[in-house]
Amino acid sequence: MRPGPGWWAALLVVPLLLAVIGWAGFGDREVAGQAVPSADPPTAMSGAPGPPTPAPTTPAAAPPARSDLPFGPFSITRSTDGFVIGGKMPDEGQKSSLIEAIRMAMPGAVVGDELGVDPNVRVPDVALLAGVFSVTANIPDFRVTVDRGVLTLTGVAPGERERASVESAATEAWPGLPVVNDIRVK
Repeated sequence: MRPGPGWWAALLVVPLLLAVIGWAGFGDREVAGQAVPSADPPTAMSGAPGPPTPAPTTPAAAPPARSDLPFGPFSITRSTDGFVIGGKMPDEGQKSSLIEAIRMAMPGAVVGDELGVDPNVRVPDVALLAGVFSVTANIPDFRVTVDRGVLTLTGVAPGERERASVESAATEAWPGLPVVNDIRVK
């Protein structure tokens, strides 16, 4: 049996999204209100001061997700040539990281950005969102929405197994939300 398109999409999407998560984790950390510098190797063994270190050019790491915040409104709609992502993200950094990760994972796909920023919401972990993308490859009209605390899935799946896989992945990404699975089976 040959791997299907969903397997290939997962093979591409998951590592790229994990790389984005890892990339966002570099930089200074804060522990008990005090900045803790990254563990960079020393540049000189003589003890003499070296050249000044240039200011970092990478974006600051996203703040840790606050589990006490509600999930914000969110939607992913598959279109004929890509995806439209809508809703609210906690900050500009997470918003741009998500859009860029999708563009890198799906070269040539058009990614419509209808995201806004609201610091009083949380979003699923990017790796868990990758899990949702990976199991929807066989559902060309797939849509997931989070609105008023309810997770709704729509589309037409080729079989019950695909329908259940999408629900499982979405439930992992948005734990605790009630799920309305309106995915029909062909």
